[in-house]
Amino acid sequence: VLQVFVEPEERGQGLGEIVMQAALISALERGRKVAHLLVCDRNERAVNLYKRTGFTKDFDNSKEDTVHNVIMGEQ
Repeated sequence: VLQVFVEPEERGQGLGEIVMQAALISALERGRKVAHLLVCDRNERAVNLYKRTGFTKDFDNSKEDTVHNVIMGEQ
């Protein structure tokens, strides 16, 4: 999965979580044991979605001047 985006009028229905769960199940079926993603730390909705699907913060470069990303991983 390269990018996940839910139209504003469709948000709050659990669609992002459904997509993430499907992607993780697909990865498991292909033998993957670890998943990583990159998310802007300012995108609180996305960060909360990823936390709900089991991801935790692995790296935070939000102290940089221009880039505010968090690398999250799930095992």
